[in-house]
Amino acid sequence: MAACLAAIAGVYTVQAVQIHNHENAATNAVKRAVSEGKFTDVDLIVEQMQRESAAARDIAHNGWWNRAACLPEIGHDVQVMQRMTDVIADLAEQTVPKYANLVSQLDFKTLFLDGRIDADALVKLEPALEKANESLNERITEYDAIGRPHMGVVVGAYDSGMNVLATAKKVMTMSSDIVLPNIKTWLGYDKVQTYAVLAMTTAEMRGSGGLVGSVGTVTFDRGKVVVGDFIPNVELLDYKATNVNKDEYALYQLDGPIHLRYDVRDVTNAPSTKRVAELFRDIWNQSPLGDGVMLNGVVLADPVFVQSLVKALGDVKLQDGKVLTGKSTAEYLLNTVYKDHALDDTDGVFSAVAKDCVNRLMKGEGARALASLAKNLPTLARYRHFNVYSFNKSLETVFTELGLTANVPRDSVKPQLGIYITEKNPSKVGWYIERSTTVKQTNCESSGPATYHVEYTLTNMLTEEEKEELSSYVTGDWGAYPDRGGSGMETIIFYPPAGGQLKDFSVTGGGSVPTTGALEWAEVFHTYVQLRPGQTVTYSFDAVVSEDATQKLEVDETPTGQEAADVKYTYLCPVR
Repeated sequence: MAACLAAIAGVYTVQAVQIHNHENAATNAVKRAVSEGKFTDVDLIVEQMQRESAAARDIAHNGWWNRAACLPEIGHDVQVMQRMTDVIADLAEQTVPKYANLVSQLDFKTLFLDGRIDADALVKLEPALEKANESLNERITEYDAIGRPHMGVVVGAYDSGMNVLATAKKVMTMSSDIVLPNIKTWLGYDKVQTYAVLAMTTAEMRGSGGLVGSVGTVTFDRGKVVVGDFIPNVELLDYKATNVNKDEYALYQLDGPIHLRYDVRDVTNAPSTKRVAELFRDIWNQSPLGDGVMLNGVVLADPVFVQSLVKALGDVKLQDGKVLTGKSTAEYLLNTVYKDHALDDTDGVFSAVAKDCVNRLMKGEGARALASLAKNLPTLARYRHFNVYSFNKSLETVFTELGLTANVPRDSVKPQLGIYITEKNPSKVGWYIERSTTVKQTNCESSGPATYHVEYTLTNMLTEEEKEELSSYVTGDWGAYPDRGGSGMETIIFYPPAGGQLKDFSVTGGGSVPTTGALEWAEVFHTYVQLRPGQTVTYSFDAVVSEDATQKLEVDETPTGQEAADVKYTYLCPVR
């Protein structure tokens, strides 16, 4: 009997993997279509989903499985797999076509036409979307009633299906309950909506990204999207944020070697996008920009985001003949531009490239270009190259859900360590500062909250020879203190995981041990270091996360000129 059960279990396991593969192929058809912008192939996508889910259902109901459903031990899991494939097949045959019909009703060539988004075409979908959502909720109710399996291969398939359904429900519910009822307001059908675009350079770091070099606008007027001219920061330097709090004052205005003024250049020093928006709105309301114009939100964008736009839309040719590509744009805007152009022209280059890309995007240069950008947007937002905040609560709910609004560590379940840098050498040395982090979990045998040993390293890659060849605009002009030129002068904030703590700091390579302070309603550790050309400094410490944490510790930090942060996990325990 044992041998018989083992043989059946072996066949069952192989076929369970086949079922899982068919189900994955069905969901991947949709993911691939979205990522590649193939919205016109909706009928083929539905057909593939139905074919793959039907194949999974057929395997789960063949003779082997029907007989195994009556056996002890594995019988329960066999029945779970059978019912699960029934629900997924019904989803493909009954529910997905309803959503596909919604897509087929949209003419993507006219949805984005002549710089206008046709909100009416989207609002008309609301009744049909509600019907499709009803069908989806029926499938989810059926799936929830199945009961959880026990064996590993079935658990994997079950959880995969559950995650797909949960994600679909979240997206579709948000679409029907928040997006469609409010989209006309967001797109300015009731009143013009104005967003400020803060063009940052991470070559001079600030907490959320970099110093603001220029400010542009994006307005939504009855669906028409207009990208306004970018103005250089010098035109706004007479206006300073008056709502700087005492913690910001103590960390950034009181301490040197330079004391931030919190004019437009410094508003991005706040590590949360909401706080950046609050600081900038205060400046907006004082300046001519706010004369009779309400600010509805802000967009933070750096050269890595602009590079993604160029990659999606195609190369950009500058007035001097220089061609920027999807691989060269970030480095050019963060470093080369300061060698090739007069200082008065550098911010104009950034704004010219950004405006060219956004205008081409809104003129409907292909759904695939838009899909390509959308596919990369979560990564760009995760690593702080592109963030947004809206003062409209319903729209900000969507931005937050999509991960587009950056915040300091607030989630005890998904722990983060925040590391935010302010460059206090007025220069563009940030391009030469390499940063890396290693994270090692240290208490795998303990029953308490997870503890990680963290090493955070900064290296100034600028050489003395390069320093002599660069202008003082890049290296920093310190007059009577020439030894400071080319140095990174970094105020560093270490933000603990929500519900956790940081402890046992040590430093090698120069610099001082961080001390406690406060920022954005939390205790933080802060320090200052001067990194001369070629110098390296490493901060070592332990991070303890909350007992509620269910995921590994992640690192959130001020962005660099690369798309992703350099974080290496040398050892992780299983998450309990």
